[in-house]
Amino acid sequence: MAKTDDKKDLQQLPSIAADYIKSIINRMKYRRRVRLDVQEELASHFEDEIKDISDKKERDRRIEKLIEEFGDVKQLAILLRRAKKRCRPLWAKAIVRSLQCVGLLLLMLVVYTFWFVSGEPHARVDYLVRINQMSRPEVLTQDNAWPHYEKAAQMLIEPSEQLQKSMREARGNFRNLDVSEQYLVEKWINENTEAWREFVEGSSRQYCYREYEFRPSHAPHDRFLMNVSIPHLSDIKTLGRLGIWRARRAMQEGKVEKAIEDCLAVARTAGHWQGHRWIVEQLVARAIESAAEWQITDFVASGKMSSEQLNSLQQEVSKIHADGFPLMDMEFDRLLFLDVVQNVFTDSGPGGGHLVPGLWPGLTDAADYLVKPNIRNFVNYILDDEKPIMVPLYTAASIVHARRDDTVARYNKIFEDAVRIMRMTPYSVHTQQLDIEQKLSKLPQYRYFLIHAMMPPTARLGAISFRGKATYEATQMILALERCYLDKGDYPTSAEELISDGYLCKLPLDPFSDKPLVYKKIEDGYTLYSVGPDFKDDGGKSSVDKNGQTHKWWGDGDTVFWPIDPPVIPKKISPTE
Repeated sequence: MAKTDDKKDLQQLPSIAADYIKSIINRMKYRRRVRLDVQEELASHFEDEIKDISDKKERDRRIEKLIEEFGDVKQLAILLRRAKKRCRPLWAKAIVRSLQCVGLLLLMLVVYTFWFVSGEPHARVDYLVRINQMSRPEVLTQDNAWPHYEKAAQMLIEPSEQLQKSMREARGNFRNLDVSEQYLVEKWINENTEAWREFVEGSSRQYCYREYEFRPSHAPHDRFLMNVSIPHLSDIKTLGRLGIWRARRAMQEGKVEKAIEDCLAVARTAGHWQGHRWIVEQLVARAIESAAEWQITDFVASGKMSSEQLNSLQQEVSKIHADGFPLMDMEFDRLLFLDVVQNVFTDSGPGGGHLVPGLWPGLTDAADYLVKPNIRNFVNYILDDEKPIMVPLYTAASIVHARRDDTVARYNKIFEDAVRIMRMTPYSVHTQQLDIEQKLSKLPQYRYFLIHAMMPPTARLGAISFRGKATYEATQMILALERCYLDKGDYPTSAEELISDGYLCKLPLDPFSDKPLVYKKIEDGYTLYSVGPDFKDDGGKSSVDKNGQTHKWWGDGDTVFWPIDPPVIPKKISPTE
């Protein structure tokens, strides 16, 4: 029984009155202090009504009459409660209403959070099918290079780590290897004869198509485009390096034609992995093609090639990109983003759907955007999908993030701008002060962290594209210049003479000046260079590090295509030193 029932105010009343008051007080369901006041008031009222009546029966009849006048206990309790609420002071009413609003908001937040967290994405577009359709040309199956590359990769024998280190230190020259290292390189080349034969066969094909597949997994949530398997890249890169070393060995043995054939095979292969491909595939292609072209330039510098050989080589090089040098293609990465969206957003609700907590942290580095860099190490430790501490953070981040339609629209707009800027030369981007990273930084970091995390580094990719284009065209110009020298006994006074004399169709453009590559005839030959990424003409002076090693497309100097600088070979320390 409630404490209010034991109050002495009821002890002076007949039991029928006391029980009636107790029933009213219990049904009020209000604060204890208010109920005590009401109890005291009712008790006083009953006492006043019966204080002059001495007869017990008469008092009981009087009490029964009062109870009848008061009416139903439940209804009276409600009326008393309402009356007490209306009599509260204004400040008390304000506090009560505020607490009620807060409680309602908390309830709504709980309901909304439950609805938010329980949302599920529904992937409706199979982007894997789409990228396979995009990358597959309409040509004959027998013209596909992939079966040959696949065989070559299966037969490939990787060089040992020590041999790889020796080859790197040799800077591409057999003579910089000691006798034992030369033997190991020869052995590695000979072990891969069959693999190289298949690689060359593949390089001669018209196109290369390999159907993309997901990594082996039985989990449905692993079927994201970012989980597509690309196992061939490392093997293609190693086979390209094998071809370069085969060419170097052939040139050292005086087998010029064989050396050129090996270099061309590597360059042609690079052409197979450009266009509608993943960015990482295109980057590998750029790397092995540039290596082949720089090696061709080295061979030209040896002076062992005739005018006819140079002419044939120039024609073969020009065929590699007969339709024009391909710049980076980022369409696959756009589809990758759309695929992530359909797998981490719901597809209905306000704004087209919301980001589902717990699905995105394992797919992107977006969680890094939720914290400041100075506590990144701590976050790297706690960002674990299995740790309950992260659930509230993921939920809060998902609630703050923009809705699906807005996210896709913003990404597409920035992506279109990025592609447009990426197809402009670095010089044009520099002079017009176009910076896609700056545009991206204007997007609120927390509201669009998925976009921040997944936008490709377009400025860097654009520069890589144009560097590859300049190298490709400079190689052809060097071949033309050497042909001119062998035919006429001298280099042209100006580069334009190469066009008028039929050695070249057009002059290569320097993407870092938007002018032709700088050509200068000098006393003992000529120099050909790009002003480089600092956009300044340093007179053909290369960027050199503290070890005296020149670097292409790096630092404050020019990128010199000709003359070929002899590599600086690090001194090998003998065990006795």
